Amino acid sequence: MPLWAEWCGPCLSEIPDFARLQKKYGNGKFAIVLVLTGTQKKMTPAAVGQIFAYLHAEVFEPLIEYHLGSRLMRAMAKNGSHYAIPCNLLIAPDGHCVAREFGLKQSDDEAQSASATKSAMIARAEAGDILSLWGKPAGEELAAAMANGFLG
Repeated sequence: MPLWAEWCGPCLSEIPDFARLQKKYGNGKFAIVLVLTGTQKKMTPAAVGQIFAYLHAEVFEPLIEYHLGSRLMRAMAKNGSHYAIPCNLLIAPDGHCVAREFGLKQSDDEAQSASATKSAMIARAEAGDILSLWGKPAGEELAAAMANGFLG
């Protein structure tokens, strides 16, 4: 369950990789469910659907935290003294969170030019470039294991 926000370049860069994994491995034992949390704009399902279309991720249903809130992010994406997204949760069949992974981090130089970095990441993601762990062999192996019932 990736927690993401429309303002987060690293979040957006992971979405195409997740879409490829969902298309390839999605089944009754494995599903990727993206949840928009901590949004800074009034987002609608149609707007989220447009983002997914732009990123070639139409496989996902637009899911937005209730009332455009950030409770899920505040509860699950706490990393030390701050919140960090992308935050990807591994949920077992019984509904318990068994693991958390914090996605791509920006360097100090990238943080100084956040809008340029976000634009570059979005352009690369839209082009289908692999930008995250989830597009690499380790991400593929985990998705395959999950689809084969690794957790039950």
